[in-house]
Amino acid sequence: MGQIRFRQGTRLMRLIAAIVFVALLALDRPSNAQNPEKNRSGGLGVATAATRWQAEPNIDRLTGKTQLLFRNRAIHPFAQLAHSVQADLYLACRYGGLVAMIIFSERIGFSEVMVRARFDDGPVYEEFVHFSNDYGRTIPFEILSREDGAGSFEPIVPTLLAASRVRVELGNLPWATNPLLEFDTRQASVAVSKLPCSP
Repeated sequence: MGQIRFRQGTRLMRLIAAIVFVALLALDRPSNAQNPEKNRSGGLGVATAATRWQAEPNIDRLTGKTQLLFRNRAIHPFAQLAHSVQADLYLACRYGGLVAMIIFSERIGFSEVMVRARFDDGPVYEEFVHFSNDYGRTIPFEILSREDGAGSFEPIVPTLLAASRVRVELGNLPWATNPLLEFDTRQASVAVSKLPCSP
């Protein structure tokens, strides 16, 4: 009898968690005007077969200066709660250096996510990554690293700039299972060369 009540309680908790998550998604979707990094209109570049990188201006509202970002949309969206979610890989100058981040069209999690990434046919990078402080919508991709076997860690950004294809598997997402993202990253180094923090 106690086990039956426990199972019923567990199912009820899962149902409540799912309802809360859906409610948060409905309340949590910002407009493009509120989030300049997600403003898809007015991009400076046009994606072609040769490059999927698009230049996007982002105006700093405090300084009035225009900062340039480069966006690369995943080849395919993934499904979450029976609808599509878009993923974009961004390259930008932040904190005095080059950063890479994946921004989703809506919240996909709460605290952290298992990220597995492979560049071309190279080794797999695998790490639990905390979402940025934006309600589970951004993954700071550049913090991924891989131990080189000699006690040092290889940073991810140089590998990204040299790759033509990046595949990213996300785990620990109960409402989107384990989505697999794929980015055509050819000419990433050309895009980065136009940024002021280009290495």
